[in-house]
Amino acid sequence: VSALAKDVGASTPLLDTVRRYYETAEAEGRADQDIAAIIEMLEAESHKKNK
Repeated sequence: VSALAKDVGASTPLLDTVRRYYETAEAEGRADQDIAAIIEMLEAESHKKNK
């Protein structure tokens, strides 16, 4: 999707944001988990910001 968007000059801000979370989850060994892993990451990030 991102390659096609780049080819046609379309921006993909949501894809760019989500990709960062999926890459982080994969690096943390969570590649076999579903969207719940991303939600857990967002919750942890939110808790850090609210401290």
